[in-house]
Amino acid sequence: MNLRVNAIRLEAAHAAYPWEQELGTTIEVDVDVSVLRRPTSDELSQVVAVEDVVNTVHQVSGKKTYHLIESLAYDILDTFCEAHGEKLDDVIVRVRKILPKSDRRISSYEVEVKRK
Repeated sequence: MNLRVNAIRLEAAHAAYPWEQELGTTIEVDVDVSVLRRPTSDELSQVVAVEDVVNTVHQVSGKKTYHLIESLAYDILDTFCEAHGEKLDDVIVRVRKILPKSDRRISSYEVEVKRK
């Protein structure tokens, strides 16, 4: 079973340049989760809840200002896997910077990290 939570929006100061941190930036995070087994009952505890995904993203993002979106992506991945590792087959995290102020010629760029 796969769960995809798309475009978790963050307004943050995550950026490589101090002037970009001051301006702030819009980031979107996608998390794709593949769960090892079918739920044995119709209970939320049997699956990875969407709220857990969203809360993990916001928690990690709020801990510090990241200079690299790669570091943010890996921290989200590591934190999520630590919390739900026994249920997971694999996880993909994509972090996308929307309308980056460092280069107005592009609409976004993103990194993708995964764990199997």
